Amino acid sequence: MSRLPVAVSLLLLALGVAGCGKEHDHLIASGKIVSGTIWEKPPALGALGENDGFSLPKDSRVEIYPNLIIVTTSDGVSHVGPTGSYTNLAFTPD
Repeated sequence: MSRLPVAVSLLLLALGVAGCGKEHDHLIASGKIVSGTIWEKPPALGALGENDGFSLPKDSRVEIYPNLIIVTTSDGVSHVGPTGSYTNLAFTPD
């Protein structure tokens, strides 16, 4: 068995994974939060039943990516959730 097909397959796999990562790393928007709620069960993804959420602390930092949102509070704690896990998000852009 030749090592070339295995090496080529591994290279293509590595390039494919790297390519996918770049799409997910694209920052859509960021800034300081004015108001909003982040939910345990994302409403936009069809969550049913009871749902717990918490108000996003004012002046926390928000970064919105295609598939996730990152909220970093003033004490440095980051909360990560899928896109659609927040409602009524208002922020001042960077």
